[in-house]
Amino acid sequence: DNDSQYSDRLIKVIKFIIKLPGRRIRSENGSEFTNSNIENFLIEKVIDHHFYAPYTPQQNSVVERCNRTLDEATRSMLSFANLPLYL
Repeated sequence: DNDSQYSDRLIKVIKFIIKLPGRRIRSENGSEFTNSNIENFLIEKVIDHHFYAPYTPQQNSVVERCNRTLDEATRSMLSFANLPLYL
């Protein structure tokens, strides 16, 4: 299922950047962020998971921009390390 694939990919990205300071993730209340697979992983790694308020487009657009920035940074690091982008 699509959420499961997204969870697996997100966990791979988190593992890649886990050594960075700041053990907090902020996300919207979308189903791709609120499933038990991700929650269990974050609890295991002692990472705080905070959600923006639901039904607030102002905050959701901030989350989307942050996610896009993170995605672009991840792709740049993968490209620089000559790794495939599907990671």
